[in-house]
Amino acid sequence: MSNRSIESSDHLAAISDVELRAAFRHRFSLKCGSIIDCSEDAAEEFVALLLDQGRERFAGLFLNGRNQMISSQIVSEGTLTTASIYPRELVRTALELNASAVIVGHNHPSGSLIPSALDQQVTCKLLMACESVDILFQDHIIIAGDGWYSFADHGGLALCRTSWTTGLSMAPEPSRM
Repeated sequence: MSNRSIESSDHLAAISDVELRAAFRHRFSLKCGSIIDCSEDAAEEFVALLLDQGRERFAGLFLNGRNQMISSQIVSEGTLTTASIYPRELVRTALELNASAVIVGHNHPSGSLIPSALDQQVTCKLLMACESVDILFQDHIIIAGDGWYSFADHGGLALCRTSWTTGLSMAPEPSRM
């Protein structure tokens, strides 16, 4: 091993996990004003926010009318298997930021990309809360392992909107991947 390699590894050993996460987030997260054109753009931001966490976390991307990011932030932290998200807290944050659209995401520390029935129910609840105050709910993305799942891309938001307009209290579970 060269002296340069040894120096480099000594330097890395001195850096804390918190510092590494902060550096990763700074380097790979989107900047305010970045345009979110598709679920992949949002997923990349959620990876920077949520990956390698030992517990579930729920985050929001808050967008203006041109789909430019105003802010991305963690809105809830949970346990190994669940993260509670309160619709009114998400709506309150969106209103405070003067956001016209929201994309939410959470991680599955288990590594499973398959959304649960509860994930679908929460998605519908958040969609209804946001859209009842004219904030467009664009997507809910799950980050797990080396991939991501988009409710919008897989028809989950359409299920919510159909259920809402037909008066059903709960949307059916989305098809499995």
